[in-house]
Amino acid sequence: MKRLRKRHGRARGPRVVHRMATGGLVWAVPDSTLQIMWAGPGSRLKIGQPMKAGGYVSTIDHHAADGNYNTAREASAAVARFLAAGST
Repeated sequence: MKRLRKRHGRARGPRVVHRMATGGLVWAVPDSTLQIMWAGPGSRLKIGQPMKAGGYVSTIDHHAADGNYNTAREASAAVARFLAAGST
C-alpha cells in the first residue's frame, strides 16, 4: 500500500467504496451514512443506501449532477460537482 501511494500519489476526488461487476461505482458521501451510486454506462446518479440490505435510492435531480453518464470518469466528475455544490 505504501509503495502504491508513493508511486501514484493520493487519489483525488470522492472516495469509491464499491466497484460493481457492471462497471458501476458507489461513492461515500462525507460525514453521512448516504452513498452515491452509478450503475454503469448510460446510468444516472442515485443517492441513498444502495449497499445496505433493503436500502433505498433516489435519483439525483440537481443541476450539478443531472443526466446520464457513459464513463466512470464523467460520473466521478459529476459526483465531485454535486458534493462541492452541497458544501457551499
